[in-house]
Amino acid sequence: MRPATRRRARGKTLEGHFVGRQAELALLRAKLDEARSGHPSVVLIEGPPGIGKSALVDRFVRASSDVQVLRASGDESESDLTYGVVEQLVRFAGLAEATALASKERQAARIEDHVTAGERVLDLLGSLQEQGPVVLVVDDAHWADLPSLRALLFGLRRLVADQVLALIVARDEQAPALPEGLRRLVRDQGATLRLGGLDAAALRELAEAMGIETVSSRAAQRLHAHTQGNPLHARALLEELPADTWRSDELPLRSPRSFSMLVLHRCATCSPEAQRLVEAASVLGLHCSLATAAHLASVDDPLQALEEASRAGLLQLRDAMLGGRAVAFPHPLVRAAVYHDLGPARRAALHAAAAELAEDEASSL
Repeated sequence: MRPATRRRARGKTLEGHFVGRQAELALLRAKLDEARSGHPSVVLIEGPPGIGKSALVDRFVRASSDVQVLRASGDESESDLTYGVVEQLVRFAGLAEATALASKERQAARIEDHVTAGERVLDLLGSLQEQGPVVLVVDDAHWADLPSLRALLFGLRRLVADQVLALIVARDEQAPALPEGLRRLVRDQGATLRLGGLDAAALRELAEAMGIETVSSRAAQRLHAHTQGNPLHARALLEELPADTWRSDELPLRSPRSFSMLVLHRCATCSPEAQRLVEAASVLGLHCSLATAAHLASVDDPLQALEEASRAGLLQLRDAMLGGRAVAFPHPLVRAAVYHDLGPARRAALHAAAAELAEDEASSL
């Protein structure tokens, strides 16, 4: 049998592949059409890390060739840099636009409050609109400095008949940290776009775009269940795992190397009891009884070990049917990272012991 191969054009990066998201792109196009007609709008784009928020914005901006783009991004290391995002916007616009904002004296003066900074942003948007509709993008807004966000809010609240579409991109778990006024403006005059995972069909399309021809519909469903449709994790697995992986039913699939390193680092910071509990749970599945996992791990104080594992983002307490307590991994990739880090002897011993604890023959097998 001829070995399976992957075909990938030289120099073509994974970041260049974009699939799905047609409904999301349609919503953004509709909001841009509203802005073109003089009805400014603000769209908050939320989603977990790696779900494709920035990729969606990039695709939308590239397809909208008639617009003026003004772009900045937050950074965790610069979240305390006062008006850092506002300065990015001015620099992105270019020297000519920045010079047109005000006199040399005003440019040299230090911005001391969000009103002055907001007026600066408002002037910049007005200048750019002379050339066409403006798409203002603030990526990773959850890391933007608070003064800049307040200045943006000041400017956006004062748009009336302007041709401006503002896209605020943030991680969903950190979006509540954005200023309440900004979130209220989104509710009243815009929309919230929450990105979920890609479906199995889109993941199969992604594999084909990467030159991997061995991903069947069934394998794509398996990849979807394992990554929950996260395109960043799916791309990494498609790149890292051998092509024959998608022909087998080995469970669970591995997690991407970078993700595994993060999970294993968190696990290493836990006590030996918490580590054993997490390892035992990984053998028992995505979710299991806390009592069973504790017995398998020989942990005397399972609640303490669970609390520690929970703080590390490794396990979660779930309500169980018929009383008792159940634990679950927050994501299939977390379980895969722990499970595949077990040595062969340790894994075999845990499986053998777990089989003895099973309540029926099917579970034991």
